Amino acid sequence: MSYINDLSITKALKSDKKAILRFYKSQQYSARFIGLDQAYLIKSENVIIACVIISQLTPTNEQYFLHGLVVAKSHQRQGIARLLLQHVQNSHQPLVCFTQPILAPLYLSENMIQVSEKSVELKLSPAVYTRYQTYLKTQSCLVALVLGL
Repeated sequence: MSYINDLSITKALKSDKKAILRFYKSQQYSARFIGLDQAYLIKSENVIIACVIISQLTPTNEQYFLHGLVVAKSHQRQGIARLLLQHVQNSHQPLVCFTQPILAPLYLSENMIQVSEKSVELKLSPAVYTRYQTYLKTQSCLVALVLGL
């Protein structure tokens, strides 16, 4: 049996929030909870080794925003990110995420579709599009991806 088959994904509890933020910080990843969030995590020996946050952004927003998909450096390239991505895709659609071009193949291999620059404003809900515009100010080459639109 492979290592990945021994891992289980759990929905984070409110009491996990500080540990999740510490995990992100330990991976040199800037993440925070942005409202109406759900986080899913994977632990190994009671230590978080991977996490993803799904946000609705506003109570009426129909698109879920995937952010903070991070796997601990010591556990990368083992299929863990793919496992988390598949898990959230099963319960959160339509799903939108922004990523660096180097990471886009992972999302594209899991049936997400890249949104062209010309149609990004049309495809994203106003709340998600505003978030996209904000991120572009500091990360000018983001790729927008969607599933279920």
